[in-house]
Amino acid sequence: MPVMSPANPGAVNYGPQTRARMDALVLNIIRSADASAAAGLRDLSLGLADTEQRAPERYFWSVCATFFEALATGLSALDVADKRLAAQTLRVYMQLARGETPLWDELLPPLLAACAERAPAAGLATPATEALASEPLRLLSGGDGADAQDRVRVIGELEVDIAAHNLFLNDADELSRQLLLDLTEWTLEPHRAVSDSTITLAHGLSAAAQQIGFADLAGFAASLAQVLRHVQPGFPLVPEDGEMFLAAAEAVRRLLHQFAAGFLKQPEPAMVQALEQRLTRPASLHLGKEWSGLLSTLGSALRQWTARPDNRSAGLEVIRIVAQVQDLARQLGNQALLMAANQMTEHAQALDQADLASGLTSQLQADAQRLQVAGKAFFTTA
Repeated sequence: MPVMSPANPGAVNYGPQTRARMDALVLNIIRSADASAAAGLRDLSLGLADTEQRAPERYFWSVCATFFEALATGLSALDVADKRLAAQTLRVYMQLARGETPLWDELLPPLLAACAERAPAAGLATPATEALASEPLRLLSGGDGADAQDRVRVIGELEVDIAAHNLFLNDADELSRQLLLDLTEWTLEPHRAVSDSTITLAHGLSAAAQQIGFADLAGFAASLAQVLRHVQPGFPLVPEDGEMFLAAAEAVRRLLHQFAAGFLKQPEPAMVQALEQRLTRPASLHLGKEWSGLLSTLGSALRQWTARPDNRSAGLEVIRIVAQVQDLARQLGNQALLMAANQMTEHAQALDQADLASGLTSQLQADAQRLQVAGKAFFTTA
């Protein structure tokens, strides 16, 4: 039987009685998934939120109240993850009672995610869930909306206008939610191209984050959009592609949850690097074929020139092919390959003006070997 929300649970102080009651309620949730225990924890959370004068703590307990209210009113079934979160709230209570500062960036995001996943159906919304969904930052910033225009939100190095911050979170939350849904559907049919609308979602996230000053998220979302643009029908995909795209979309959601909780975080370097590598793969596969053709043609022209040093046309052909290798190296941004091509060009041009003696022949062959090694090193790791 769902347990309805109380009108006003009243303030609750940190102390032995509150600790004992919270211990018992959390234990009941863990043992028997008791909805009435969830209701009791909701009441305690609301009372602690009323008592707290500090914004992060007040916001944390308000989020907890929303989470427990969803459980108490039957809007969500109690599962293992819920029980784990309930136990974590008890640990936070103990830390706050001892005057310690909890690791908010580890605790708030999973609670916020749980609240978002448990959005109630129309007509079943309760006061706490409606408050958190409609005005999440009011709980953290303190006060009501009357003086919102006169306040700014400080998040890391950013100072963001409250109204702009609210608008960003509302827009970005919807964009990121739809992006994750689109990519989840795409992984079921990876043979088709990623739709333009999905790419637009990633671009929209980048633009919104850039406008608010969240540069790391803006760059990450822009990279994701660029990578998705390369996914075309017929292009060879690997199983890890779908996993990587979903992980990137989930990383965006995680960054937004942390931002909402007041923490300015960066995407994980490994994820950023994975996107960068995935971005270079289409060009590498295409240009790799061009490289193989150039290397084969260069070897043939070089053999003709060294066999007949007076064959000027073969010498010019070597110079022409190496110039193409230079252009290719610039496209790839491969400095090792470019340096080897530049050196071979200098030698070939000098030799074209003189007789091709045996020692100079060895020089050109060594240059060609360096080209081959530099190209192989790039294309086998790209």
